Amino acid sequence: MDHRAARAKRLFDLVYGALCGVHPNLRPWHFQWLATKDLYRELGALAPQLEGRILDVGCGAKPYWRWLTSAQECVGLDVTADSEPDIVVVPGERWPVDDASFDAVLATQVLEHVHDFDNVRSEIDRVLKPRGRAVISVPFIYNEHGAPDDLRRFSVYGVAQIFPPDWKVLEVRRLGSLGSSIGILFLNWADISLSKTWPTKVLKVALLPAWIAVSAIVNGIGAVLDSIGDRSVAYVNVLAVFLKPGADG
Repeated sequence: MDHRAARAKRLFDLVYGALCGVHPNLRPWHFQWLATKDLYRELGALAPQLEGRILDVGCGAKPYWRWLTSAQECVGLDVTADSEPDIVVVPGERWPVDDASFDAVLATQVLEHVHDFDNVRSEIDRVLKPRGRAVISVPFIYNEHGAPDDLRRFSVYGVAQIFPPDWKVLEVRRLGSLGSSIGILFLNWADISLSKTWPTKVLKVALLPAWIAVSAIVNGIGAVLDSIGDRSVAYVNVLAVFLKPGADG
């Protein structure tokens, strides 16, 4: 992407964000709202319960840190320095973090992207204190994204088996239902299709008011379908909370 294209994209994203919100505060007319509405609600309720030192794995732009109101310290870890994490790690290698040094680990929408899945899982186990909690969220029904680093999907049953059997699954929740699943696939398909070539990008800018209106309508229909749908049939994300075993079990 050349400098002019990158500048045009930043400008569009700035305008779109001003109109539709930015993560994690998306308005109901943002095309990603269906993918995040339940996840953000649940994380917003859960995050203030996490105390002590918190490690945010795959922290990105650290969108959830404002919700970690009971934390003594938040440490961000990622594989790239783009978002200025506290710790940059090399995939497949040991993290520069002491054993049992964190009270909780947060890994949201990241495990589907990691190439060193077994290493990430073992490192979370290593750096988490006994009786510490790991909060994990992952997509289930969602389009391919972040190519070529979109590697896997998790059902509620797959998530429950991420850690060894002696870890206790405190809770696991399906987030979203049929309406969110259909709606987000359609809106993401439309957004990706309109972002492929210069003519379609120009069309996307010209049709921005219509795009916002369509997103609002699809989001509204999706939310209604979610309210009457069976979450065991289709869901967008999974949120799970694990307890690492300690000396007392």
